[in-house]
Amino acid sequence: MKQTAQLIWQLSKQELKSQYSGSLFGQLWLILQPILLLVVYGLVFAKILGLKWGTEPAHQDMVFYALAIFTGLSLFSATAEILTSSPKTIFSQPNFVKKVRFNLLILPVVTWLKALVPFGFSLLILLLALSFKIELNWAWLAVPFILFPYFIALLGASWLLAALSVYIRDIAQVMPAMSMFLLFLAPIFYPLSKVPESYSILFYLNPMTWPIEALRGALFEGTLPSTAEWFIVYGIGMASVLIGAYTFKVLQRGFADVL
Repeated sequence: MKQTAQLIWQLSKQELKSQYSGSLFGQLWLILQPILLLVVYGLVFAKILGLKWGTEPAHQDMVFYALAIFTGLSLFSATAEILTSSPKTIFSQPNFVKKVRFNLLILPVVTWLKALVPFGFSLLILLLALSFKIELNWAWLAVPFILFPYFIALLGASWLLAALSVYIRDIAQVMPAMSMFLLFLAPIFYPLSKVPESYSILFYLNPMTWPIEALRGALFEGTLPSTAEWFIVYGIGMASVLIGAYTFKVLQRGFADVL
């Protein structure tokens, strides 16, 4: 188990290094990129377009709007990275399947972890910025518990997409469009309260809606989801990761024949 964890970490570090190799600032972009995006969101959406997040006085300024958008887009960026990269995880590396004795379950985990590292830096920057903007509250401690079931579900999706794409290559072409669908049907650029009631069902069916709203509630308002919501999202998260792992193990038997 320890050797597997070390291998996953080494492969993840290698992937991150290769992503930023040749750039002037290297892995420092993990910090610089979210800071630059935060500034851009504030200038474009709040300052230039004059958009406001809500009707309360505390929600009217540029910084609040930028932080509210940044919260949703940080989660979306990690989601999109996982959904678009996972389908290529296995069929793009046939040598691991055919020539090396290797636990293939590791490869989607590396893809998943690679997306989580930039999100972690974005979350730290968000928390730091919020600490200067609003009063700290105990609900911030619930942030890991809000994110855990969602990212566990994404790990299950990573395993599922990686396995299915070996047999159905079109999945890799569909996922970028699916990511855009999730982007515009999630309360990222506006609060969920602004969505017309006739369309609200589409937003509630979006798996990103709950973690975005719950995260904003905890960080900005100091509120937490209900007990029923916790049971539902944790149940979905655990079911997703188990289904993903089981499907991968079953379909893995035919990888070498297909590739």
